[in-house]
Amino acid sequence: MAEEKTMRLSQVARKLNVGRNTILDFLVAKGFEVDTNPNAKISPEQYTMLSKEYAASASEKEEAHNLTIGTKHQENVVIDSVAPMTTRMTRS
Repeated sequence: MAEEKTMRLSQVARKLNVGRNTILDFLVAKGFEVDTNPNAKISPEQYTMLSKEYAASASEKEEAHNLTIGTKHQENVVIDSVAPMTTRMTRS
């Protein structure tokens, strides 16, 4: 039998882009007893419920990850030819 993978509370919060307290409040409202420790384990059943509830927030995080802010596109300027400057020195 395959063992189902559990995740830590802090990992779930980062992945779903939701605060730990928000996750704890949601799980308590659903009748689960959850440790407030950031390293507390979240069951696969709990994670499934959380991912359905906060899917919009997770997708916003993914969209934001793909944005690039504050970069400037540089335009290359090429000078084909430059006429040599000649100066004439005169003696007095």
